[in-house]
Amino acid sequence: MRGPLLFLYFACGLAGVPLSLALASRLGKHRAWSVAMIATCAVFATAPLIGEGNVIAFALVCAATGLALGFDLSLPAAIQADIIDEDTAVSSEQRSAQYFAAWSLTTKLALALGVGISFPLLALFGFEPGTQNAAGSLLALAIVYGWVPIVLKGVAIWMMWGFPLDEVRQKALRVRIEGDNGQPATASS
Repeated sequence: MRGPLLFLYFACGLAGVPLSLALASRLGKHRAWSVAMIATCAVFATAPLIGEGNVIAFALVCAATGLALGFDLSLPAAIQADIIDEDTAVSSEQRSAQYFAAWSLTTKLALALGVGISFPLLALFGFEPGTQNAAGSLLALAIVYGWVPIVLKGVAIWMMWGFPLDEVRQKALRVRIEGDNGQPATASS
């Protein structure tokens, strides 16, 4: 069922993008993303409790976290664009490339760290991919898969909930960047 479940997850991720935009227009980008992360945490809290072979329960986890994936795919990049606008308004310089390069590097480092930490941690508990594993090893896998991300998302939620760049501030930044005539401001303005 790996293929169909992955398809469900990514299909729900695609469906989550318009949902993220709708919620962001009501709550703001940072709050909508935080709400999606809170929902993901609630769903992932149940993942280690799903019994072996319970495809329906895991399909529900895939669908719910897939919807939240739509938020993860759209809102952080939009928030990054707001941060770039803040920097442009303050510095009068266009440094988007540096921001996107740093974002790309950070994303790749996070993925590498996730693998570099989780697989050795699982090995400590005797987990070996592709083999028959003991119940304790499978429990360790479930915890690393389900509960460790909750802690990390909790930190992200804490950081994003009070994020200061809201829609009002963003509009003021755009006016400042574009100047009074709607054209980009020069370095002297």
